[in-house]
Amino acid sequence: MGAQPLPRRHYTVLTDNHLLSFYAASFGIILTVWLRHGGFGNLGKGAVLASTSLTQLTGIMASFAGLAGLTLAARPVSIEHRYGLDRVFIWHRMLGETMAVLIGVHIVTSVSRGASTSALAPRLSTSPDASRTWHWRSSDR
Repeated sequence: MGAQPLPRRHYTVLTDNHLLSFYAASFGIILTVWLRHGGFGNLGKGAVLASTSLTQLTGIMASFAGLAGLTLAARPVSIEHRYGLDRVFIWHRMLGETMAVLIGVHIVTSVSRGASTSALAPRLSTSPDASRTWHWRSSDR
């Protein structure tokens, strides 16, 4: 009698998609909170609110991309057996690249928001003699 092949593992919805379900539910909850506190509505309400909204959104998305990438790097057995190690590492690399781009956008939007709301920037105002000059307002000191 020869060697018997190992029985194929039967995947169910619970064993195969539990991580995906967890991440989708978590991302949905946090995205809902973001939407309830302005979200897309702030994008058309001026540069500062739009920049703040984009900064929050890219931060959320970068966090979840990093979390998913770290999960894949941990090599969960159910995912590794189902899709193979090579595919899991490709997904891990893609999530890392996505996270890097999102962090870059997050930094740019955060800096642009800070520059537009900076209390150190001089403001153009009218002096008592009605000539236009640059000076610091007393409230900025």
